[in-house]
Amino acid sequence: MNRRAARSAGSLILIVFLAGCKGGGTLPTYFDVWLSGDNAAALGVSKLSSFASYEANATLLRNSARFVKQRIDWTWGGTDFHSDPLVSARIEYAHVLGLTGAGQKVAVSDVGFHPSHEVFEDKTVDLVTGIADESHGNMVASIVAGYAATDDGDSTNFTGVAPGADLILGNFDTDANLAAVGEAALAQHAVAWNNSWGYPDEPVTTADVSALFAGTDGQRYLDALRDYAAEGVVVFALSNDETLAVADIMPALPVLDPSLTAGWLAVGNVVPIFDNDSILEVTRMSASCLEAATWCLMADGHWNAASNTTDTAYSSGTGSSFAAPQVSGALALLAEAFPSLSPHDLRLRLLFSADNGFTGFEKAGSLRIDGSDYSHDYSIEFGHGFLDLRSALLPIGAATMQMQDGPVEVAAVTLSVGGAMGDAVAKGLADVDLQVTDSLAASFILPADSLATSVRPATLSAQLLARHSGPALASGATGRVTSFSDLPGTEIDLPSDGDMTARLLLPATGSGPVGYGLGLSRHFGTGSSGLDLGLRIASDGGALFGLSGADTGAGSAMLAVDFGVTQQLGIDGFLRLGAAFGLADPAASGMLSRADTTQFDSFGLDLGQNGVFSKGDRLALSVSLPVAVTRGQAEAMLPVVLESGAQTLSAVPIDLAPDSRQLDIGLSYLVPFGPDSDLKLDLQHSQNYANQAGMTETAAAISIRFAF
Repeated sequence: MNRRAARSAGSLILIVFLAGCKGGGTLPTYFDVWLSGDNAAALGVSKLSSFASYEANATLLRNSARFVKQRIDWTWGGTDFHSDPLVSARIEYAHVLGLTGAGQKVAVSDVGFHPSHEVFEDKTVDLVTGIADESHGNMVASIVAGYAATDDGDSTNFTGVAPGADLILGNFDTDANLAAVGEAALAQHAVAWNNSWGYPDEPVTTADVSALFAGTDGQRYLDALRDYAAEGVVVFALSNDETLAVADIMPALPVLDPSLTAGWLAVGNVVPIFDNDSILEVTRMSASCLEAATWCLMADGHWNAASNTTDTAYSSGTGSSFAAPQVSGALALLAEAFPSLSPHDLRLRLLFSADNGFTGFEKAGSLRIDGSDYSHDYSIEFGHGFLDLRSALLPIGAATMQMQDGPVEVAAVTLSVGGAMGDAVAKGLADVDLQVTDSLAASFILPADSLATSVRPATLSAQLLARHSGPALASGATGRVTSFSDLPGTEIDLPSDGDMTARLLLPATGSGPVGYGLGLSRHFGTGSSGLDLGLRIASDGGALFGLSGADTGAGSAMLAVDFGVTQQLGIDGFLRLGAAFGLADPAASGMLSRADTTQFDSFGLDLGQNGVFSKGDRLALSVSLPVAVTRGQAEAMLPVVLESGAQTLSAVPIDLAPDSRQLDIGLSYLVPFGPDSDLKLDLQHSQNYANQAGMTETAAAISIRFAF
């Protein structure tokens, strides 16, 4: 070991860094998801776990006249409340996607309606029975699907939850009329049958059921309920009596007839306090869910809705009567968004996406999906929680893909791509759409390129730190070519004599890729000029050539041959050229069915001058192309969505060589100011950093080394 290397072990190094990046920004750790189906083009894209990309438009919609109409301050029993029912249920997120409930029908049984009201213009309204002119039913129907637009088409007057849906209306005054509405709802495939009424003082008991459905018309009505609930979703409002200890019969009817359960929802009325993320706390204004808890949820039932005094009249009211139609309208929106799902599937989406994280929610049990570990908690008081349409539109539970060996969770097929490949894999998967399914059988379209996540490379400043902390600070670059600077780990020089050198790469402590390797080199020449030849064998820990599943971090074996030339220019000038050529064997995992051996190379040039400003100083300009794959192919077997909308398992070829290669330009200056003590300044700029197009980084470093 030479004397200078030995002395450097007793050095103190002070380093100051300045760094910046631009262009490509942070490397993505999320993937995008489109709603699948006939409406995919209209719906656009939403983040897997948020609607962040739509937030600006959602804010505009929340502040539009038709939404502000429901922003109401009111007083009840001496207590002041603030209601904003469209926003608290996150309806704006469906509307901002273009969802209106178009093509869907909702049936409503109520005391009466005013069908000539402006909110029902340009809408198909099927009047199944004789219709009494009443305000209550008109308000309920308008909350489900009302819409009043000005001449320019801007709905400045009113919007219901599903303004594009059509309506089936009928009176509830007789069992025969109730049955007629149910029969029409079944025949016309209505997604929901809303019932904002009930039987006061009729608790859910067997005797009451026998009495309520007695006679020919009563049995016809019960049959209509059973037949419709086998296909659609019956929605009943809870009682407005907050003190009830036993549920009314109609919201809780599946307790006595379990065959109704899959097609039944009960809805209560609460006034929430909320922010844009969640419901914080609620005040209950209706009965608790009680026996109906497992198929129950809540909404804010204070609305300014269409009344019956004129064709343009509106009035405010509160109650579970106006909470239930929000749920019925939400089912229509979901039916448009997920055309392949049944109303029963949509019902589960509302229950499993309900917000139950607010203060006062006490878990009484969990509803679990058959064949899945996914479940949702419910309480006796609030059922599954508060209506949250935004969450219902996003994947619920685990997202899976149908692969060759069956369904696989998306997380298991993602790839951690090494830096030498840069964005090549993502570009190779661009324009490829995949179909994924969540725990509730909803289909989404996933852009395939979002499954490829680049290994986050060490920052440029961190690379300068390594360069400044090693023995090269004092000695300068020597032209030796056994460096493992591109790999994670700790480099150690082994004892050597003469022109033969050896270097070990050992795993570094802490998290991140684990690299290890051995490098040998021999120097030919004397003085300041010469030739270096080297050989490196290593495992990169996935940092350079990784194509592993995101949870494995597996490394790739690599072999490199290194060449270096150092040439003195004049008395004090020098030129150094370096190159490496090699092969790497990436392991195919994650989504990949095959990955071929890849070829890679790297190049570097240093041009410098000694004694520029003072004796012993050195100024150098460097240009380099760090390690990048130049040739290599992989193949992924993926469930590809075709232009026709059909899905097929296809082999997708992927070119592993990046189109845009990293280019580094650096300027360094070193000046000694004592025996084995140095000051060094480095400035470096990288274009297409980490072999990703458009990503740039710039870093500067000043270091001082004192020897003792």
